[in-house]
Amino acid sequence: MNHMRKTATILLILLFLSIYVAEAQPPPTPPCWFYGTASIDGLPAQDNLDVTATIKGTNLTWTTKTENGTYGWLQRGSTTFYIPYDNVTSPNKDGGVDGDTIEFYLNGTKTNLTATFESLDMKRVDLALGSSQVDGGDEPALILPLYGALAIVIGVSLGAVLWIYRKRRAREE
Repeated sequence: MNHMRKTATILLILLFLSIYVAEAQPPPTPPCWFYGTASIDGLPAQDNLDVTATIKGTNLTWTTKTENGTYGWLQRGSTTFYIPYDNVTSPNKDGGVDGDTIEFYLNGTKTNLTATFESLDMKRVDLALGSSQVDGGDEPALILPLYGALAIVIGVSLGAVLWIYRKRRAREE
């Protein structure tokens, strides 16, 4: 019984230390995800073409590859694609901030599509070159409430740990 009490005490100390460390540093701000179709002359783009997003007015770029005529679209076989949020503790710009204009390139050619960077957002931007190139983009798709889900998981886990601790403590008494 004494061993369980020591183990529970150590776990609680580690939990409080992790909360203290987490509070000492601001959590990273979520990125902005992009996905969509990619086409050339009205046909789905072949696999492994570069899709590049740049923050207008900077030299910052992020690149992914087309897959199944898409980019950044997990459900259709391509890999996730996002621009990270700028690290505000660094003097150098290394990511986007809300309101930045994002420009898109397909296979090295600039498209006429842009989107606005918004943290924690997923935007569909369908890229087209050739005869089917159209104006548009910046279509909000869905908000990803990552921090809310994480908070729920942590809260439920912490509640379970405390419930188990109290239950064992009550049995010992």
